[in-house]
Amino acid sequence: MKIKITKRLLKKYPGAKFAGVKAKNIRNQKTNKELEAEKIKLEKKIKKKIKDPKDLEMIKKYNKNFFNKFDTTVPIEYQLESIKKGKKIPTVLTPVELMFMTELKHHCIIAAHDLDKIKGDLVFDICKGKENFKKLNKKPVELKKEDIVLRKDGKIITSHLYGPDYDTRVDENTKHVLYTFWFDFDVSDKKINDMIKTLKGYLELISKKDTEIERVEFMVVDKLTTKIIDPWGSTLIEDYNKLIRDFHLEVFDKRLFPEPNRLMRRGVVFSGIGLKPIAEAIKKKKDFYVLSGIMPSGKKIHLGTKMVVEMISYFQKQGAYTYILVADLEAQATRGVTLKEARKRALDFHIPAYVALGLDPEKTIFYFQSDNIEVMHAAYRYSKKVTQAQFEALYGNADPDRILSALTQVGDILYPQFKKRMPGIIPVGPDQCPHILLSRDIVNRMKKKKFCSPSATFHKYMPSLNGHFKMSKSMPESMIELPQDPKIVCKKLKRALTGGRDTVEEQKKLGGDPEKCMIFELYKQHLIEDDKELDSIYQRCKSGTLLCGEDKQYACKKMTEFMTKLEKGISKSRKNVDKFNFVKD
Repeated sequence: MKIKITKRLLKKYPGAKFAGVKAKNIRNQKTNKELEAEKIKLEKKIKKKIKDPKDLEMIKKYNKNFFNKFDTTVPIEYQLESIKKGKKIPTVLTPVELMFMTELKHHCIIAAHDLDKIKGDLVFDICKGKENFKKLNKKPVELKKEDIVLRKDGKIITSHLYGPDYDTRVDENTKHVLYTFWFDFDVSDKKINDMIKTLKGYLELISKKDTEIERVEFMVVDKLTTKIIDPWGSTLIEDYNKLIRDFHLEVFDKRLFPEPNRLMRRGVVFSGIGLKPIAEAIKKKKDFYVLSGIMPSGKKIHLGTKMVVEMISYFQKQGAYTYILVADLEAQATRGVTLKEARKRALDFHIPAYVALGLDPEKTIFYFQSDNIEVMHAAYRYSKKVTQAQFEALYGNADPDRILSALTQVGDILYPQFKKRMPGIIPVGPDQCPHILLSRDIVNRMKKKKFCSPSATFHKYMPSLNGHFKMSKSMPESMIELPQDPKIVCKKLKRALTGGRDTVEEQKKLGGDPEKCMIFELYKQHLIEDDKELDSIYQRCKSGTLLCGEDKQYACKKMTEFMTKLEKGISKSRKNVDKFNFVKD
């Protein structure tokens, strides 16, 4: 494991240093006798030897170099003061307790993350300002410019000001932990080594025989790169044009396809790869297929899934053979969902939801990965067509579970061609791009052209209601799930970011800015089919005749209608799931 540090961080905070320790297979307990004894010793030492925490060398450096600039002081100062006043070191989970104890002993800052939740590209960087973050207490906060942060695939998982985030926290199920030491000033290697020695000592107190403890390497990089995309993570591709350049994709041209749907007409589908063979098949009425997968890891879906289904439905109406796979093996390998639970979720909710959103079940072939032995055999064969270096270039790392999952997806993508060679298209979000590229690479490496290289369309993300680049579960107050109680959705819509002015008078005089309005984005991507109606709303907003309150009321009405229809559609199709066409081994 190697963590990167950007040069811009070191330029802003000269001398800043970081260190890291990986601890695998640790004993995660609510309490530990040996550790409790060490806590008592440490509390006595703090009370006896520390007169005033703010006069400690490390505390003064943290405050002077970083925290005072943000009108605050380093948290460890408060913690030391509270212990001097008689408070105890908190009893939490042992992997977190021993981190607190190391911080208190050496007056330093350490962050802890569940190692299984942070697979991806880790980079220490500077916050650009106005980046969203969910603290350990689940409360969202907008980070301040020039805060030091740790990013995972672009997303911030630790803030120097606020600490670790909620999504990657250490909890009662954590088995492997990454500890990172943060210094916004120069500190000797000897001091850092002493701190790590203390942490290791505490870890050994609670360790098992198979516990592994090792240092993490760091490297300095010129700048961040978004070239590696994590299909299992939460990478945000904020520059769609850069994505097109980096991966040599095609700019989507709606003129290629007959009667383009709403997403195609309005530029929501922004890119693709291998689009001409699909357009040619449609034009000449030749065989082609459209395929997509269901990840049954959750009990609800989101608006991005709705876009995928709408694209499937479009190609289905153009004559495509349609395949829907349930990625139960991938859910088990990467999300910890049992095959039994994955099947139940798919049959009870996910498949009925796809049908309710527009999929024609009578023209669709469904299958579970675990039921399709042909796909599994193919995944094994394809493993000989890809190297570790190639996999790492696409995905960032080559963890065994990811390799298995990705190769199975290649088998899924090519499955409709097992009996007949024909072009196929996979509608996806940009985070799934590596799976498409891997499939194309494997096809191109085959000596006999048994398969057509798969094609794909890529659609933009639906922004969060607070204006963040992508709706995310980490910000539930700004995310819309499908289905969701319309009353709850309407409350969220009332708080949504708009392009309105500060006052009604200004709005009427200067007009609004629909390009910055999340309500308008909902209309554009999801709620309004008629282009003339959408343009009318745009013009009324720009002219100031449409006020934000009225606009949100209309959005609430449209969303209520949509949710009500969706709920009825799910209930209706759920009754007929057993009649759908499923592939059996």
